[in-house]
Amino acid sequence: MPSPPRIHYVTVSGDPPNGGVPPGVVFSAPPGFVAPRPDMPWTPATSAPPPYQAVASPPPAPPPYYGRPFCPPVAYEPIPVFYPVPTFTPPPTPSSPPTDDHFVPRGSTLNDVAPDLDGYGYIFPPDDAHTTIMWVKPPTRPCDKPNQLFEMSRYKVPTSLKVEDLIEQFSGSGDKDGITEIYELGNGRWAEGMTYKKDGRFKDKVLKEIGWTKRRGEGNPVFLCCKKG
Repeated sequence: MPSPPRIHYVTVSGDPPNGGVPPGVVFSAPPGFVAPRPDMPWTPATSAPPPYQAVASPPPAPPPYYGRPFCPPVAYEPIPVFYPVPTFTPPPTPSSPPTDDHFVPRGSTLNDVAPDLDGYGYIFPPDDAHTTIMWVKPPTRPCDKPNQLFEMSRYKVPTSLKVEDLIEQFSGSGDKDGITEIYELGNGRWAEGMTYKKDGRFKDKVLKEIGWTKRRGEGNPVFLCCKKG
């Protein structure tokens, strides 16, 4: 069987028809593309392409902050936190009961002083059962003559002491001896008050029964002087 005849197409410009693309093939060329021609020589580029420049990407947009202008965050250094070291306090040691070797009764001291009476101790009345007495040294009696010079000493006396016993300790053992309460008037003058005698009607009274109680303390003491005969 004879071969089919070969058909040649010739364009006016002498170029291959359809740009040299075989029939049935669709060739999409970019705009301005010119298909190379067999008779067109290749010409190399005469200048180097421009160098590439790095373009920094724009910073990210801050998140929306409604109601107030955006403030960039500020970095803070963490503040160290110190916690107290727990301490252990041991429980108190129970005290042992007092022994006869060192036990001292509460009433055996006055102002933390314990008298020694030939090897014997002394039991005082409670601290709140005392009155304060300012004793004028005999034979001076300030109430008899103003502006006298005299000596005075002060004492804490149990309010349970009898008047008779107080007179004997201060003034003497005579039956007519006594003590006189005096009151300061100022400017060296003193007033005479009640006189108590050993044979008087108050001799069997205790001091708190005649008003000489703990209320007659440092701010309001009892001033006494002697009364002979």
